Amino acid sequence: RYVIKKISMENCYSLLKQNRENSNQVNVDQEGFCGQTKKGMRHGIGVYCYMNSFFKYEGDWFQGVKQGCGTFFMRDGSYYKGCFLNGEIHGRGERYWAHSKNLFVGLFDFGEINGEGVMKYGNGDMYEGTWLENKKEGNGKLRYADGSVYSGAFHLNKPHGEGRLMFSNGEEFIGEWVNGMRHGHGIYQYQDGSLYEGQWRCSQFHGEGIMNHSSGIYYNGLWINGRPLLEPCKMLFDEDEPLTIFQDSGPFSLSITCLTDEQAVTNECGRLLK
Repeated sequence: RYVIKKISMENCYSLLKQNRENSNQVNVDQEGFCGQTKKGMRHGIGVYCYMNSFFKYEGDWFQGVKQGCGTFFMRDGSYYKGCFLNGEIHGRGERYWAHSKNLFVGLFDFGEINGEGVMKYGNGDMYEGTWLENKKEGNGKLRYADGSVYSGAFHLNKPHGEGRLMFSNGEEFIGEWVNGMRHGHGIYQYQDGSLYEGQWRCSQFHGEGIMNHSSGIYYNGLWINGRPLLEPCKMLFDEDEPLTIFQDSGPFSLSITCLTDEQAVTNECGRLLK
């Protein structure tokens, strides 16, 4: 495990005086490097300020390249601290972006976010899981700032495959996702106890599905763009005798027949009138 050692430019001059006889002596060159050298190469601990004054590196060097553990600073406040290999960001580290205030802790592969890691976004979201080429890929958990949580498969930064979304209000979807949308087969549990199970397209009910509503309405059939294909618009009471209902008499149930605009009988049943 590496420990990062920071060296200021003032410390470099102090170390230079103390290490004139050391083979790993501290030198200051005209290219902006201050630190230990060996056989004319940067080797050991050192600080390098880039010519454009935007970047600065503090940390380990090996035979002239950044290798080991160090911190790479940017003038806007962004930084990376962690492992380097052959001059590249490689291994476990921490990366912060000043503009977005995103913070990532995890694995890097020659500068790219690859493997396991946690990203805390500036907007309050947080993702923990696997990455590929700087994108969420594979299995992970995404916690949204509003309290909702998605856990499941990702592809190209979006939910894709099997996944579960728990909303902050207690509602829940379990099923298939495509490109960030509910698409395929899935179950949606509503806060009031209503439940839909069936096919989805672009996050809408679409295809064969069953809606068991908390009011007592039950629909089993085809859905188009979020609505039943045979949506009832009229109700016929199936009572032969006149019915008298008193105010404040409490809940009651009736046997009804539901009709569409074309007077066709639908298979919706079990409606509870209050």
